[in-house]
Amino acid sequence: MFIFSLIFFLTLSSADPSDVLRLKAVELVGNGKYGEAVKTIEQIKDKDREPDVYFLLGVSYSRLGDHGQAVKVLRKFETFNTDNKDFHYYLGISLFELGRYDEAIAEFRKSELLGIKVEESTYYSGYIYFSLSEYKTAFPFFIRTIKENGKYSYLAHYYAGVCLYRDGLNSPESLDAAVYHFEKVTGEDTIAKEAARYIDVINEYISSGVARYKKRWNLNAYADLLFSRNRTVTPLDGIVNMGLDTETWTVFGDLYFKGAFSPVMFKNIAVFLNYGFSTDLAFKPGLGNSNTQGHLFGISVQYYSQLRTFEAGAEYYYSIDYLDDGSLEKIAGAHVISVGIDKSILKSWALGLKLPMRFYNGTGGAWGDFTGRSIEIALMSYHMFGEMSFRLEPSLIMFSSADNPDLDHKYYNVGIKANFPWKIWFFWPSLKGRAGYIITADERVLAYDGGIVLFVPLGIGMRGTYSGILRKGFVSDTLEMVTGIGFEYVF
Repeated sequence: MFIFSLIFFLTLSSADPSDVLRLKAVELVGNGKYGEAVKTIEQIKDKDREPDVYFLLGVSYSRLGDHGQAVKVLRKFETFNTDNKDFHYYLGISLFELGRYDEAIAEFRKSELLGIKVEESTYYSGYIYFSLSEYKTAFPFFIRTIKENGKYSYLAHYYAGVCLYRDGLNSPESLDAAVYHFEKVTGEDTIAKEAARYIDVINEYISSGVARYKKRWNLNAYADLLFSRNRTVTPLDGIVNMGLDTETWTVFGDLYFKGAFSPVMFKNIAVFLNYGFSTDLAFKPGLGNSNTQGHLFGISVQYYSQLRTFEAGAEYYYSIDYLDDGSLEKIAGAHVISVGIDKSILKSWALGLKLPMRFYNGTGGAWGDFTGRSIEIALMSYHMFGEMSFRLEPSLIMFSSADNPDLDHKYYNVGIKANFPWKIWFFWPSLKGRAGYIITADERVLAYDGGIVLFVPLGIGMRGTYSGILRKGFVSDTLEMVTGIGFEYVF
């Protein structure tokens, strides 16, 4: 070793200075000292007879994150028409980092055809299409990467699963294949945890028909049945009902429809346009505040992480109520502004906060002429126990009216909802309850309701709902039973 070292030293001593610096640059690049390598090569690049110094310089710039310079130098290296074709891969990486995806894919394909860094080039080609949300095009690249069975196969399984999930919401077979790929991603790192979350989301989607991915359409239509000795509904209480007044033997009813459409969608942000319609119909005249209808117009913005482990949103809508008593007459309106967040703390626990603010203006109806405002503070805690979920929601509603102090009140309440993982015939059950005090200047009213909600999957993205709730204290002191059926479609 001493003799070889001596010969090497004597060779360097008699060599051209640029040869010495070139060999030094090779050593620096090999040791990952790219900043020093750049300084060394910049001294000789215009004097050295060997074009490989441009290759070394381009790789060094790429590793340092100066991809603009890397592309410039590697393009210069390409003009020498050398036998070293490795530069295509490194050129592709820098073009990718600069967002020049078409050029990057062209370089990666050249690298593949030449048999140089095939696994890496294939993976990055797939990742480019994935970044562009072209999941069908990206998927075959990830499958080819998996077949290489190298260091990128782990990531390729994950992204192949995501491609199948994103493109397979209408195909149970694609979702099964996605689970297969996610199950190959194991461990304690972030990617493995994300894969586990995807498996949970897919299982939830298949069982309930509810997707956590972007909702372009969300349609709800339902009717509730209310059996009460006296009709107690006001235009502002929000109770949707259909039933029979046993004093006058008059059939009355409320039907409700609400839809949301997102014409603008980005990777993590969606803008929704909302519209709702309700009608309060009495099939016999003379019932006072019956025959009302409501319209809701709104816009909302949602931000969410890829798996909806974090969501934030803001919504504005205007609600108008009309009384149809021969001619259509506006009786109430409300501006509503709401903000909220939901954050997964652990796999089995999430927190949420919602702050709806309402500004009312009434010109008729059950409450007469009034203006008012309310703010609702709702803190939600979600707990998952295996396949069962449990939601605790304490909230405070404060209402004040400038024109009618008798309407001022506070409502302290707490809600509980539990979703169960087993079926009752075709249904998946949920139990829900809410209790609290409505406090005014001169009295306290105990308000509570509780009951069961049953969901039945009707196909991918569709589900039906049955609910039965006993209620007291919200709009009357009599015990009321609210029951209803509903339908939801999510695309």
